[in-house]
Amino acid sequence: MILRCYLYEVEKKDLENNAVVYFSHTGHSLETATYLAGRLSWPILTLKEAVGRHFEHLLFVAPIHRGKFPSPVYSFFKRSKVEEAIIVAVHGRIHHGDAIFELQRKFRLPIVGAAYFPTAHAYLPDDHFTPPYGKLDPLLPTFGSGRYFVVPREEGRAKHPHCLPKVNIRLRPGCRACHSCEAVCAYKGIRNGKINPGRCTGCLACLSACPDGLLRLEVTSSLVFYLKTHQSLNEPEIYIGG
Repeated sequence: MILRCYLYEVEKKDLENNAVVYFSHTGHSLETATYLAGRLSWPILTLKEAVGRHFEHLLFVAPIHRGKFPSPVYSFFKRSKVEEAIIVAVHGRIHHGDAIFELQRKFRLPIVGAAYFPTAHAYLPDDHFTPPYGKLDPLLPTFGSGRYFVVPREEGRAKHPHCLPKVNIRLRPGCRACHSCEAVCAYKGIRNGKINPGRCTGCLACLSACPDGLLRLEVTSSLVFYLKTHQSLNEPEIYIGG
C-alpha cells in the first residue's frame, strides 16, 4: 500500500498538465502551433523538449510527408504518456492519407479531437495561401470532455500519397560534405547532398539546412498540375468525438 501511494505521487509529480507540442521543418507546423498555444494560453514545446514527459492534455501539431508523420513523431509517442490528445496534421494542400488514423492505431491514443490542416505549399515559394487558423477553434473545447473516438480512415485515391508526383531535389556543385542535410533528415533519405529516391519524402528539411544553399527543389510540370487540380484540400477536415 505504501509503495502504491509512493508511485502515485511520483507519477503526479512528473505529469505535465497542458502543452502544445510541435514538430516542424518548413515553419508551417510552428505557425499553426503558435496560434493554438495563444488561443489556449498554454506553453509551446518542441518535440525534443517534450519527449519522455507525461501529459494530461496534449495538443500535438506536426506535418505529413507523403501520407505519414515523420519518424521522430513515432519516437515521441513511443516514449511519452498522454491522457488526452488533439492531433493536428499539417499538410501542403496536396494529400494526407490516413496519417492520424495510423498514428492512433499504433499507440492507442486517447483522441478527443483531430484535424487535417492545410497551409501554403512548401513546394511553391510564391504561394500566398492564408491558412484558416480560426477553423481549428472548435477543437479546443473538446479537452476534458472524455469523448474519445477513432479517427476515420479516408477514402479515394486523391488523398493518398501514391498519387503525388515525384519530388526532385538537385545538388549544385560545391558540396563540402558537412553532413548538415543528413543531420536533419528524419528518413535517412540523403547522404552528402545526394538524394535516395526510395527514402526521400520531399519534406524539404535538407534545403533549409544546407549552409551553402546548394540544394534546390525542381518543380516539375506534373507537380504543378497536381497542385492546381486538387483545390478540395484547401479546407481543414475537423473530427470531434461525440
